[in-house]
Amino acid sequence: MVLNKMSTVATDSLLLLHHHHHIHRASLRSIPKFQLISKKPPPFHLICSQASDSRFNNGASLCYRYPQLPRALSSTGAAVVETSESSGITFSETFELNRTEKDYAIETPFETKSALREGQAYYEVTIEFSKKTKIAAINFVLKDDESGHWYQHRGRDFKVPLVDHLHNDENFIGAKKGLGIWPGALGPLASILLKPEAAESKGEDIGELSLQNRPLQSFYEEHSVVKEIVACNTVSVSVRHCQEKAKNILYLETDLPGDVVVHWGVCRDESKSWEIPAEPYPPETIIFKNKALRTLLQQKNDRDGSWGSFVLDEGLFAFVFVLKLNENTWLNCKGNDFYIPFSSSVALDEHSGLSRSEVKEDHEEYGSPMISGSASESKEAVPAYTDKIINEIRNLVNDISSEKSRETKSKEAHEIILQEIEKLAAEAYSIFRSSLPTLPEANLSKEEVLQPPVKITSGTGSGFEILCQGFNWESHKSGKWYVELHEKTSKLSSLGFTVIWLPPPTDSVSPEGYMPRDLYNLNSRYGNIDQLKVLVKRLHEVGITVLGDVVLNHRCAQYRNQNGVWNIFGGRLNWDDRAIVADDPHFQGRGNKSSGDNFHAAPNIDHSQEFVRKDIREWLCWLREEIGYDGWRLDFVRGFWGGYVKDYMDSSMPYFAVGEYWDSLSYTYGEMDHNQDAHRQRIVDWINATNGTAGAFDVTTKGILHSALERCEYWRLSDAKGKPPGVVGWWPSRAVTFIENHDTGSTQGHWRFPSGKEMQGYAYILTHPGTPSVFYDHIFSEYQSEISALISVRKRNKIQCRSTVKIIKAERDVYAAMIDEKLAMKIGPGHYEPSNGQQNWSLAIEGRDYKPALRSPLSTRICRSGAAESYQESLQAYNPNPQDLTDEFNELVGKTLINENGTRRNLGEDDCKATNPIDRCWRCDRDWAKHRKRLADCVRGFGHHTTGGKKGRYYLVDDPSDDDMDHPKPGTLRHAILQTEPLWIIFKHSMVIKLKNELIMTSDKTIDGRGVLVHIAYGAGITIQFVHNIIIHNIWIHDIVPTSGGMIRDTLSHIGLRTQADGDAINIYTSSNIWIDHVSLSKGTDGLIDVIEGSTAITISNCKFNHHNDVMLLGAHESNSRDAIMQVTVAFNRFGKGLIQRMPRVRWGFAHVVNNDYSHWELYAIGGSAHPTIISQGNRFRASNYRYTKEVTKRDYATKDEWMKWQWRSEGDMFKNGAFFTESGKPLEHSKSPLVGMNLIRYRPGTFVGTLTRWAGALKCRKGKLC
Repeated sequence: MVLNKMSTVATDSLLLLHHHHHIHRASLRSIPKFQLISKKPPPFHLICSQASDSRFNNGASLCYRYPQLPRALSSTGAAVVETSESSGITFSETFELNRTEKDYAIETPFETKSALREGQAYYEVTIEFSKKTKIAAINFVLKDDESGHWYQHRGRDFKVPLVDHLHNDENFIGAKKGLGIWPGALGPLASILLKPEAAESKGEDIGELSLQNRPLQSFYEEHSVVKEIVACNTVSVSVRHCQEKAKNILYLETDLPGDVVVHWGVCRDESKSWEIPAEPYPPETIIFKNKALRTLLQQKNDRDGSWGSFVLDEGLFAFVFVLKLNENTWLNCKGNDFYIPFSSSVALDEHSGLSRSEVKEDHEEYGSPMISGSASESKEAVPAYTDKIINEIRNLVNDISSEKSRETKSKEAHEIILQEIEKLAAEAYSIFRSSLPTLPEANLSKEEVLQPPVKITSGTGSGFEILCQGFNWESHKSGKWYVELHEKTSKLSSLGFTVIWLPPPTDSVSPEGYMPRDLYNLNSRYGNIDQLKVLVKRLHEVGITVLGDVVLNHRCAQYRNQNGVWNIFGGRLNWDDRAIVADDPHFQGRGNKSSGDNFHAAPNIDHSQEFVRKDIREWLCWLREEIGYDGWRLDFVRGFWGGYVKDYMDSSMPYFAVGEYWDSLSYTYGEMDHNQDAHRQRIVDWINATNGTAGAFDVTTKGILHSALERCEYWRLSDAKGKPPGVVGWWPSRAVTFIENHDTGSTQGHWRFPSGKEMQGYAYILTHPGTPSVFYDHIFSEYQSEISALISVRKRNKIQCRSTVKIIKAERDVYAAMIDEKLAMKIGPGHYEPSNGQQNWSLAIEGRDYKPALRSPLSTRICRSGAAESYQESLQAYNPNPQDLTDEFNELVGKTLINENGTRRNLGEDDCKATNPIDRCWRCDRDWAKHRKRLADCVRGFGHHTTGGKKGRYYLVDDPSDDDMDHPKPGTLRHAILQTEPLWIIFKHSMVIKLKNELIMTSDKTIDGRGVLVHIAYGAGITIQFVHNIIIHNIWIHDIVPTSGGMIRDTLSHIGLRTQADGDAINIYTSSNIWIDHVSLSKGTDGLIDVIEGSTAITISNCKFNHHNDVMLLGAHESNSRDAIMQVTVAFNRFGKGLIQRMPRVRWGFAHVVNNDYSHWELYAIGGSAHPTIISQGNRFRASNYRYTKEVTKRDYATKDEWMKWQWRSEGDMFKNGAFFTESGKPLEHSKSPLVGMNLIRYRPGTFVGTLTRWAGALKCRKGKLC
């Protein structure tokens, strides 16, 4: 047996062995058999002293050596500069880095003594102390060297007190325990103000007690059975001057473990002030607050340390840096920055470091006081006024701790002084904050700004993850769940999920998988191992990260022991009863006691056993390599210590990991308490024990949402400090929020979310920080479209796990909050609208009792004075009898079809292939390139008056660049569209145009891409705002992304401020007479085509739409009645692969949807709200195989009695694979009958859709040939 021990130290004495703040040293008699356990430091060339003072956690020492240089040094974006080992070296030194790590304290073996009875022996160890010692207690644990078992007293250290009058503590053996003191400089103040409850002297302060007069009264410090040791590492720096390139090449190498970040800058003179040098920079470099640079060093091939090279211009005086290991560990040179001169004549000053007061780290979290960090702040030069504040605080502390004060001042007086100290501290902090420079945002492109890399940690993933649970409690019953889920992978990806949680994969006693048996047998009730591999591979192909559900707390045995107890395991991991905790009464384990709560249905695994941890580490790594799992969902983590989880995460290195820590919330007489801090504290403690390597499901938030929504008590959604009341309010980056899972819902229903309130719950978690998780049963239900819309809002607004929340209202019937100051949301039946201030807000989506996303969209941009004039033009373009136009259109289609059927067999191979009335107007002309402007005569439908640039000159675009937003280069598309005259814009050659910011059209323009291949892609889209008479023809628009905005010229005479563009491919805003024809559109961040704010007289024809969520929006929101004049024809288009919804979605206006081809929409095809008129004629609707999406139509925000009055009519449509159209409103009244003559649409129009839309999308036309 071995005794591991520590000491509990009196208030005015600290154990000599391992404590930092010495007041008096205890006299401890040495015992020869004591052995100090520590890591052997690696050998170094020089032994250097550690700095006694440091601005960061750890000191550093200075040593010198000449390392071997690499043969070549290079950096991304920089010229490769050849070096040699023998010449040009101007500087070469090695700095030794000393930092502290923890290890076990003193280990002492027992001595065997004579037996008390035959066959028995006992052991003892003697620890002798001086009678004058001031050590208050000894702590120890026991270890059996043969079995490796550890023994504690009721799960904690044994404690043997050496003084009397200690408070009750169940861990003490015949003694009592008291309070701890405040460490550090405020220790004396604390000893005066804090009195023990059981102090015998009422008028005497603890600080005046004499240990010589009586024993110590319940006042001591505890030190855990660990000690700190010094870990030694080095960083080597060498500099070589390259005359040929006029560069200094600095090479930095260190043997520090893990990721090492260099926080660096340069000095241009002897002032030693930090500056950022000119580019290029090494890989993985970001700019930090415009004050310094941060570079993540590259791992060596053997992963034993890291390195980096820096190529810098001549003329710089020095290179300065510090090293960052993690949030709490910075390394510097004896309290100063490392200072590397570029000239050999400059001597290194060991004691003159550089101030870095302006480059401190910001906190990323809300800052729960329950999670403490140890990072110290850097020293700052402070002005005289702050000196005055510091002196006042010192005087107050001296006053309160003086003997005279203690005799005269009451407790109330002490409290007043403490309040004054707090006020002064707050004032000092406000001065500090106001002194920080505020820099205006530079209007730079993405190429000009170094974007920080996305930080990937296993506790957060990228921070932008959206998790779906890929199963429910019944999923195992088919026996082929992996195959069934494989069919839904594309759907899940299109909905926006980035991570999926799969069911437990192992052989299990229970079919659901949560009673695992043979961990290496992956043939389960969900499918076999091969099917699992195929599923994981497919999920990776569609961009979804995969989590495996691993049960580490317990495992079912396969054999019984001699007593008939099931505690012998089989399979590859054939453990015996030593792997089972000793305090589980059902399975006779011989391991140590459990480090958590027992799960009584199966043997609980003892993770303190090294052989168990080794096997689990290897198993997790095997799962990652063999199956391809990217991370873990950890089951029942209440059952074992989070420190073991850290060990497993460090070994398996998951992309993302989340634990299930589920216990009961706090209730009083059956009613949930408002304050749930104790509950979320337990979850936070577990996360903290894992060192943040895993997140945890936010059970606290789920429980609070239950009461808030079910009882209409929305005030519960704010804690006492005005923050979210769950884990998401304390540690949002590690909180995985959810409302339902396979245990709480599904067929188990252990804690089902309030019925009918599910979407309010999702509105909350999908707009707030944390990582939201959506349950499988809700994904594939009637909630799917709303969940999809919320995910789209979250992604569009870049809400992530660390987003900020400002709660605006938390009252009885309403909760409202602002997220990241750009997204407002409200849930509950009560009223809330965000105040406009300098912004306008528009409703992104709306549901029953929730408006979770009110954002500032295009309407917040600076509007030009022509807005009112543009709306008047829209009113003039409005047709008061729209059905006359629809009948005329139908008749033209009928004539075209008759001509097609009657003459097609007489045409030669090279004859006209046009199949609809718009195409036959121009495509049958071989000289179309000479007669381009005849295209303007071909528009039909509501946009039939559009002429574009027909009355103007041709403009030839020969330059695809888009660099200058103020003075565009002649020959570019942006320069062309800014001209005030009508223009017909054509292109000299094929090109890809990456728009730096939105392309803002002016009136009377045609963009004609025929004859070449023109792609507008990978940048901003086209904005048609406050203009009229626009034609966009025969181009590709795809992969449109949001852009930053800024000062953008929108006419030759005006440049204005634009806010961030949303990522629409084409946005039509208060404009009229617009024709979009033969355009291929896909993959925009927001919508492909938006028609909003009173736009009208628009035709969208012959276009092809693919791979997008929100395809076409006609009408901005329910409150904008200006869209009542909107009239849009949607004709001859193909709505093809990967489309989800809005084809179109209509508010207020009139949409004629005619002869379009719809294939396999994933939510719905045609939708609307705010009583629009939708006439669907001659379309072909082909539904997907999913049973919930057969309906073509979807109506929002109205009861059935209301929407039955809306005129939505279907005439001549073809429905395939179960598709159906729900009609409403009065029947059509035709001024011209479509039932006679050449108009055959009513009877069999759907059969002609394939022909009519055959050439939809951009055409590859060649001059001199039919197009």
